Amino acid sequence: MASSLFISSGIAAPDAPPNNTQTAKPHRYIAEGKIVQVTFGDFAFRLDFTDSQTMTFTGNGPASQGITDTVRYTAVEIRPQVYMVYWHEPGTGDNVTHVQDYPRGIVYTNIASGDGSFTHLTGQIKIIGNSGEQ
Repeated sequence: MASSLFISSGIAAPDAPPNNTQTAKPHRYIAEGKIVQVTFGDFAFRLDFTDSQTMTFTGNGPASQGITDTVRYTAVEIRPQVYMVYWHEPGTGDNVTHVQDYPRGIVYTNIASGDGSFTHLTGQIKIIGNSGEQ
């Protein structure tokens, strides 16, 4: 056996790398200051990421007309141009998580609703403009 194997008890072999905790370097979110269109079939939204913490979503699909709110979001880059973006919607009690894959134009959403139900959808995502534009 090679001496670089890790032992399941948590004790490492002598030539194992040190257990250093590294903090990921912050990356600017690709959609910060942008307007993004997400479409999940009849549920479609315009997401206006006005800054590094604030996003306003506005429903613009047949099943999402009239749905709008402004929330505080967090974006974490999980690989180049792929982000986990999440927020809480105080008005509905919903907790929303997106995995936004900009190179592929795909968005995955998981919504834990205030009523205890869960929704999982896959859709399309595209940057369509700059924040502040109509």
